[in-house]
Amino acid sequence: MKSQKVKDLQYRKNYRKYEAKRLLLKYLLLQQDSENSSLATETLSEGWKQRMKHLQKIPRNSSKGRLRGRCVITNRPRSVNQLLRISRQETRRLALTGKLPGVKRSTW
Repeated sequence: MKSQKVKDLQYRKNYRKYEAKRLLLKYLLLQQDSENSSLATETLSEGWKQRMKHLQKIPRNSSKGRLRGRCVITNRPRSVNQLLRISRQETRRLALTGKLPGVKRSTW
């Protein structure tokens, strides 16, 4: 479990490192693509091909899709509330002990 946490932290570090570069290259590719939308793929400009090569050189582990939402308390990867970043078990435990303000047991 500890190794998964280390791996997740590494993914997040790489994502932050390459995020701006990736967004810039994607924006430039879309700009170039919208200008040359009527051209066939064989006649793409050298600038477009060069930008695509730069985009492909960015590590795959730096993409946003590799990030996994994990509980900040238990490091559990599943059933994590996106707003609180806490798993459902920890949310229930904290709510029952009264550490989550405004949350109480439901009765009907």
